[in-house]
Amino acid sequence: MTQLSIITATFNNLELTKAYWESLINNQPSLPWEIIWIDDCSTDGTREWLKSIESENCRVILNTKNLGFSANNNLGAHHAKGEILCLLNNDIILITGWFEPMLRALSQNEAVGIVGNVQLRVDTQRVDHAGIWFDLVGLPNHAYQRRTADCIKGAGRHYSAVTAACWLIKKERFISCGGFDTVYRNGYEDIDLCLRLNKAGYQHWVA
Repeated sequence: MTQLSIITATFNNLELTKAYWESLINNQPSLPWEIIWIDDCSTDGTREWLKSIESENCRVILNTKNLGFSANNNLGAHHAKGEILCLLNNDIILITGWFEPMLRALSQNEAVGIVGNVQLRVDTQRVDHAGIWFDLVGLPNHAYQRRTADCIKGAGRHYSAVTAACWLIKKERFISCGGFDTVYRNGYEDIDLCLRLNKAGYQHWVA
């Protein structure tokens, strides 16, 4: 029985998508999983490649017009069979042990709305994301950005928001809050959803 639904939206950048897929296959989640690909009208061979790997647990949705990140992930969530959604961008490389700390954080605390993780830039190996906080005028900032990963200690901590490049959320929670607001086509949709869940009493965690 599928417990985890991975949702990945694509738009061109086929070589990045292939590298991401290889990293997922080599570092698979510990739960029974499926992946739902939503292609947003790629023109570089991505659609043909996706069809070549399509299977019962690797489903492909080919858009007839470009919808943007928010709508694509909302579409994937409605097609998901799993109780947990894992949103993954197609330009990330997953490493050994990426999934279990995130699952543990989501499973052990009902007050946690979304779980994100620490993400490093491939070119510098410095922090790109380790949680989002807001400054005194309300602008979002990335914690520890451009610092080395050894500055981050412990099992994780709470933040006001986390990036949707890699996160876990229960499907019921995502659907019940309305998913992403499609007014945000490609940016800030994740922060908006985090803030709406904050208002509903949830906190977010970076593993």
